[in-house]
Amino acid sequence: MINFVKPGETAQKQPTQKTSILNGATGWSMKVYLDNKLVFPSIVRTNLRSDIVLWSEAG
Repeated sequence: MINFVKPGETAQKQPTQKTSILNGATGWSMKVYLDNKLVFPSIVRTNLRSDIVLWSEAG
């Protein structure tokens, strides 16, 4: 979000964002509404079919 500041006013200090273990991961991949049963290495084995899968192999 962009907070505009009028001339002569001082911008309010924005709170710092909390860090997370997800912040260090890069190279995110996402698959949505999967039609076929796919194999995702290094994640988890399941017989269920997911609607959404989000993963990063880096980090």
